Amino acid sequence: QVVPQGRFFYVSPYGHPGAAGSLEDPWDLATALTHPHAVQPGDTIWLQGGTYHGTFTSHLKGSPGRPIIVRGVDQERVTIDTGTASTGAGLTVRGADTWYWGIEVMSSSSQRATDQPGPSPTNLSRVPGVAVFGPRTKFINMIVHDTAGGYGFWSPAVDSEIYGNLIY
Repeated sequence: QVVPQGRFFYVSPYGHPGAAGSLEDPWDLATALTHPHAVQPGDTIWLQGGTYHGTFTSHLKGSPGRPIIVRGVDQERVTIDTGTASTGAGLTVRGADTWYWGIEVMSSSSQRATDQPGPSPTNLSRVPGVAVFGPRTKFINMIVHDTAGGYGFWSPAVDSEIYGNLIY
């Protein structure tokens, strides 16, 4: 169990870019992941329950020993739904020293079959679940499903890990 060291910020499916990032005035997910100036190593970004539609790229950078934590609020289901996106990944991680915790990444697209052979059919609207480029990142107790692939760990993602995930 990690005890948060810094300040708390909040995100909601109904948040907005000009928000303060507070519980009463939460950010949208895209804004929170761009690494707002207020967010520092050791801080926690709490994702309120609900569905976040689209694909998202995180540029959050904590520091070794003081990661930024991006975590679903306890007992609330947090879902990133890529829908019928055709580019990117549900969550692309380009920052560093950030832990993602208790988040579901999935596609609600009803198209499940293709007549094209091979691993990359062009007529399925699905993107990978999580693409990891950030070093020293962790993915804890996440659920990744019904995407074009679970996790992709790329060479810049040194010392990154997944723990307690369900991937199907």
